[in-house]
Amino acid sequence: KFGKMLGSSKGPKDKVLHCTSLQNGNFVSCGEKHISYWNIISGRIQQNEVKLRSHKRKLIMCVGSLRDDYYIAGTSDGDILMFKQDKLLDDKKCILKAHKKSINSLWVHPSGSVFVSGDSTGKVIVWHIITENAFPIVKPFGNFVITGSNYGKLTPNAKESRVPPIRSICLSEDMKKCLVGTQASEIIEYTLTTNNGNFFDMPVKQDLVSSKIILCGHYKDELWGLGIRPRGRLDTSDDYRPEYCTV
Repeated sequence: KFGKMLGSSKGPKDKVLHCTSLQNGNFVSCGEKHISYWNIISGRIQQNEVKLRSHKRKLIMCVGSLRDDYYIAGTSDGDILMFKQDKLLDDKKCILKAHKKSINSLWVHPSGSVFVSGDSTGKVIVWHIITENAFPIVKPFGNFVITGSNYGKLTPNAKESRVPPIRSICLSEDMKKCLVGTQASEIIEYTLTTNNGNFFDMPVKQDLVSSKIILCGHYKDELWGLGIRPRGRLDTSDDYRPEYCTV
């Protein structure tokens, strides 16, 4: 026995695609035409449906936690929406058309200062998070299209792009590596070719990014979850060996 259930509640009728915990101990789930904000009070889970206004017919693909009670969500048409608790903020505070296609994954660094987003065309955007008057302001800090994938070799006669859709994405703790999980069930590691460069200190450009395939999985078994253990174990030669978790 590894644990016990702390509480349960009936969720929304529509399909749930992603969820994340918030700094205040609550959590958010999203999916087909909905976002739900969940309060955990004395073992009871209370659902609060977020009113999406003009975005109510969109697929909400992913969510990420910012500082305090703020969080962001990526949509199927490329918008990044911003929320506080169970309220959608005004469109002027969101990033409409942040990507040209569906934002399949986004990941906020634990420092709360940067996040990355990846879309169905294989494009990655790095974002800075600046706090002004206790409000998070998000600004783009460079982008690149993923390279090094075997997707084109696996689908030589396919009409679609040779760049696979991104399904999951994250940064390492020191921000020097960006890991991407693709629809071809690969994990590809991206680093900057500059000396000791990380994805926070300098603008990210296509010609500064190099790639290395960490794992080639079973084709068409899409890789929907990805994370890196903050501190890997040491082998007999005391070399750092990162450890990854996939879903």
